[in-house]
This record gives sequence, structure tokens and C-alpha cells, in this order.
Amino acid sequence: TATGFLSTLWALIQFLLMSWSFLLPVFAVVHMLQDWQIPLGRKFKSLKLWFILRMYGADKLRGMVRHHIALGEWFAEQVAADDRFQVAAPVRFGLVCFRLKGAGDAGNKKLLESINATGQLYDKGAKGSAWSAE
Repeated sequence: TATGFLSTLWALIQFLLMSWSFLLPVFAVVHMLQDWQIPLGRKFKSLKLWFILRMYGADKLRGMVRHHIALGEWFAEQVAADDRFQVAAPVRFGLVCFRLKGAGDAGNKKLLESINATGQLYDKGAKGSAWSAE
């Protein structure tokens, strides 16, 4: 049937796309380990959570989450105490949105680049959000 042929053709195309190494010479084969992982569908996400719970336990996991929330609240207090900065949105869990007061988008972008240039911290800007407007 046409449906059986199309599904077989689709499976063949997917196989060829996943195992493209047949195009390379034997000495130049590169193993792409990213294609060998378990896909993170709904069932396997729950399996990953189950392994994390088995590894750490519910109490330790709760403690880690509470600790990261406390770190976010502490950082928000530090930002609010400094006159150069402003907390731009309510703190949710460990997420703190902040910006330079009166610096505009260019000043905040320069701050973001200088934070990321050190390599000790990573910050992600919120370009285009409702909170980035002065």
C-alpha cells in the first residue's frame, strides 16, 4: 500500500539522516554521541526525575531548591541596596531581573557583556521584554 511505502521511506530517510557517517571515509568517522542519548519525551523526563530523587532523596532536593531560592532573595537584596541598580521585576524562585538605573538599553547591554566576559558568571539579557523599558 502507499501508506506502508511512505512509512518505510520515512524510516529510511530518518535512518540515513541519523547515520550520515556512511558518507565519510573510514579514517574520518566522527562519533556523534549526542545522537545516542535517550530522547527526553514525557516518559523519560519522569525517569530522569526518578533517578534524581533516588540519588539525592526528596529532603536533599527540597533543601537544594530552598537554598537556591534563598540565594536569589539575597541577591535581590544586594541589588536593591545598591543605588546604581534596580530590581526590574518581582523575584520568583531564584530568578532576579535587574538593570542599571537610567542607563538605557546600551548601558545594560555593556554591563551584560562585561559580566559575561569574566567567565565567572553568566547572565542572560531580557531584550524586548516589558521590563526592559525605562
